[in-house]
Amino acid sequence: VDAARRCSTSSNPSITVTVCEPPPLSTDGSLGGCGAGESCIATAAVKSPSKYSPPWTPPSFSPESSDEKRAFRALVGALEEQAGLTIDARDVDRLYVRATGRSAVPPDGTDDLEFLVRPSSGGDRVTITFRSGTRQSVMVYPITQPLVDEASHYKRLSEIRRRLGWEEMSKLPSDVELEQGEGVRQVRNFLGLNFGGMRVPDEDDY
Repeated sequence: VDAARRCSTSSNPSITVTVCEPPPLSTDGSLGGCGAGESCIATAAVKSPSKYSPPWTPPSFSPESSDEKRAFRALVGALEEQAGLTIDARDVDRLYVRATGRSAVPPDGTDDLEFLVRPSSGGDRVTITFRSGTRQSVMVYPITQPLVDEASHYKRLSEIRRRLGWEEMSKLPSDVELEQGEGVRQVRNFLGLNFGGMRVPDEDDY
């Protein structure tokens, strides 16, 4: 875990839960990436295909494509309309906004969503970087690694992007969806049993 983050851990004979605050903005003002054991999707996670998603950009015909403040207002509006999200912080000067919502795994956990709008320059369009991560990292014995669920993050982010009508700057690597699907199956196989038989939602329930 990043030394700059504040984390706490609790455990019992069957489960260990580590809770970490989202990483702070880096010294250059960019968003953080994803830890190996986190349920997380981020534009900065370029070394982890299953956790990477490309930045967004408004379509070239949109006024938002060259107006970062207008793009920021549109983004905030989309987050306010997204069911289950609450905006906790916004910085108009830095074009940064953070929202929280309930996680899919664990079902009583918290997801942090952060977005940063990058101004256009040299004829390029405005770009939007982001990070969506679950604060709680769950390890259920006898599994020797945390259970991860990138699929729910990717689905929520896709809903927000479609509401905005924005584009991905490039497509996800072909193996990302396969790895995300494997993570969901792992959760279904183990997490419900060790939480006393709770039902882990199907992908269509997120």
